[in-house]
Amino acid sequence: QKVTTAMQDGVLNLCRVKLRDQQRLEKGPLTEYSQFGEGVPFAEATPRAGNDSGGGQPGRILKCKGWETDPNAYTYFITQAAVWGKVCDVIGKPDWKDAPGYATPAERLGKLNEVFGAIEAWTMTKTKFEVMDICNPFDIPVGPILSTKEIMDDEGLRATGTIVDVDHPERGRYVSVGCPIKLSDSPVEVTRSPLLGEHTTEILSDVLGYGGEDLGRIFESGAVGTAKAATKRPLWSVTGTAAATMSSTNSSSSSAKPRLALSFKFFNRLSAVVWVLGVCAFSLNPATNCSRADLDRLAIKVFPLAVQWNGTLKPRGI
Repeated sequence: QKVTTAMQDGVLNLCRVKLRDQQRLEKGPLTEYSQFGEGVPFAEATPRAGNDSGGGQPGRILKCKGWETDPNAYTYFITQAAVWGKVCDVIGKPDWKDAPGYATPAERLGKLNEVFGAIEAWTMTKTKFEVMDICNPFDIPVGPILSTKEIMDDEGLRATGTIVDVDHPERGRYVSVGCPIKLSDSPVEVTRSPLLGEHTTEILSDVLGYGGEDLGRIFESGAVGTAKAATKRPLWSVTGTAAATMSSTNSSSSSAKPRLALSFKFFNRLSAVVWVLGVCAFSLNPATNCSRADLDRLAIKVFPLAVQWNGTLKPRGI
């Protein structure tokens, strides 16, 4: 079983109310949209409702004190039916509680612009946090529109683990989001991502089983970590003390035994040719005693070897 979490699925989930309203539109106008109260005809698609929110609890983003210079001086205000009387008292419209055309949610749907206009006239005299402090004791649903900086510094979000600090050895401490799922008995610690190559040694030794000289040769080859500069090697060369003695006029005084080393490139090419010829022979003569598996095993043994003459055959570092 595979679990997929495409971003489009998450985003579209936020649009589920609009999908519902699209189907409702087939049966008549959407009365909770201010478009209905203003007498604007509906087309074949759910309208872009601006600050109108779908459902029977209209809400809008309203300006707060300082909005002229602060792009984040806004609050989200919902005229929930259960607290309509308290909303009227707070904004200084107590007569709207029982007035005809305002007393019920259905009556107010045709006057949403007027209702929210009156509420906004009040919110513009308060900061967004003052609006929240005043409305919270009355259970009026409001919420300040926070800037990114305010979200990062919010004490409540940090207390719930929604916003967390993460330490990084190169970047330093930075702010990130926490785990969105909270389990009371299974707290989640958000940690940094690994550095490039940070666990190479651990993987090579603990997972792949390399150690000692083999592990050292892997790093020296440039296959992991910082790559070595590319150099063109000859197909054969004299190595060790033999190379030094050949350039000296006193080579006879050296007791070192000359060693002839053939490079990887030469033997890899040679073994590849041998393997290809073997495959051709096998294909042309199926009756041969040499199987394809035998050729594969031969290739596996020959490819990694570079022969070094000093009386024995020795594998060279890969």
